[in-house]
Amino acid sequence: MDKRPLIILASVMIIALGAYMIVRYAEEQKMIRAEQAEETAIRDVVEGLGRKLQMVPLMAEKEMTAQSMRENYQEFLSAGLLEEWIQDPSKALGREVSSPWPERIDILSMEEVKDGEYRVRGKIIEVTSLEIAEGTEAAAAKRSIELIVERAGDTWRITGTIVGGYDDPGTVGGAQDGVSATSTSTGIQGIVMRGPTCPVVIAGSGDECADKPFATTLSVRSVSDGAEVRQFASDTEGRFSVALAPGRYVIASLQESAFPICREEVEVRSDGFTAVAVNCDSGIR
Repeated sequence: MDKRPLIILASVMIIALGAYMIVRYAEEQKMIRAEQAEETAIRDVVEGLGRKLQMVPLMAEKEMTAQSMRENYQEFLSAGLLEEWIQDPSKALGREVSSPWPERIDILSMEEVKDGEYRVRGKIIEVTSLEIAEGTEAAAAKRSIELIVERAGDTWRITGTIVGGYDDPGTVGGAQDGVSATSTSTGIQGIVMRGPTCPVVIAGSGDECADKPFATTLSVRSVSDGAEVRQFASDTEGRFSVALAPGRYVIASLQESAFPICREEVEVRSDGFTAVAVNCDSGIR
């Protein structure tokens, strides 16, 4: 029996199988490269947004905040989410106080929800001048975040965010404060007022010479050792909210040798935020 036809058939089958395996391998590699390219693009968007957070002051005047959002967030957010944040900055990510501030977003996981949509989980890393000076990767605080990233043509845009609570930082406001804390559910909130606003306050002058809300940056120091715990900024209406561990603190101007001089002592309770009004002497006499 002539076996040549069988040998030829077997050879053809082997060649065909080899060609199929080569094509399949090439397709799999192409899919892997496409998926890696997608994940790289998504990572660039999320990390890019993280680097811009400190550039957007959420406690500034609304027009300034809106302009800053457009300048810094436009290439990372969908048009709908950007407009939502502009209209309601309380929903937005950004810089809430002068220190600590959001330095970056560290990505923990990335999950494809469906074609063209990913769910990214990570941490917003907040730092103070201490971490920057030391050049370390340490954080003053970490906060959970979940982002939805969707394909928009040839690019990717963040279409939604869910911000969670802070991790237990051990210390609030950075390692330099030495004030133990088990959570960030305690602190101070209130208003900063500056006065007098007239050289001579005359009875019956009404609101014209009344103390006015004051937008400024203040320092929080521990009463026990005088060490600075953190700094924070009040908004244009003088309001602020700062997470602090329970204890006694002095809220004061950054430079107490020049007017306006602000100073207030407060005890932070362990059952929530403590209301406080900080009065600043304008120096007007």
